[in-house]
Amino acid sequence: MPGRMRSGAMRNVTHETTLGQAFALGLLGLGLCLAGLLLFQSHATRRSVVQSATSLGAAKGETVGQEIENYLFRSEKIIDELEVAIAHGAIHIDGPLDLEAPLFAMLLANPQLMEISLTHAREAVTNEAEGVQLLEGGRWQVALFRRSADPKSQIDTRVTEQSGTSYRARVRTRVAGGLLEEAPLRPLGPAEDPTEHATFQTPAAKEFRGNQWQLVIVDAEGQ
Repeated sequence: MPGRMRSGAMRNVTHETTLGQAFALGLLGLGLCLAGLLLFQSHATRRSVVQSATSLGAAKGETVGQEIENYLFRSEKIIDELEVAIAHGAIHIDGPLDLEAPLFAMLLANPQLMEISLTHAREAVTNEAEGVQLLEGGRWQVALFRRSADPKSQIDTRVTEQSGTSYRARVRTRVAGGLLEEAPLRPLGPAEDPTEHATFQTPAAKEFRGNQWQLVIVDAEGQ
């Protein structure tokens, strides 16, 4: 009898041990399944994020490209209109203030523009070896600009002209919605030769009856 009792006890212990191992193995299997599911979900999420980022990047690239194309179209249109007006005598370029009213009107008609400036110089004798040579006199610049990207912000005027051998700048400060000549031009101080700026030293500079001029347009959407 004692021997049988020990044998039964051993069978019970073995049975309990087998159940415990099965339970442990079940938990281990469940854990592995959950880990695999999380790993799969992580990879799927990563792929989804990458695909979304790629799609957003492509859409952003198309948007930027369209903005650049719109900016170039607007700039070319304004330049063409100005060239036609100058060629037909509707706009004179004898001095910077001759351009203030037309450029002011262009900014009013194009609220997306931040600044329009025109730099002028007189051309000396030109030859292929030396390229375009500018006379010392007749160099000036007129710029009309908004103080901010807000289309309703103030539009000011800055004029740069020669004063002897140096250059001086004047500015006309307006209030928002102000009229063209509601404020006088006031001295701003010394200035640089506008024809030395990189925007003027390009093949894009226009020539008209011995005058060199360069129009620069700054678009608010392009910033």
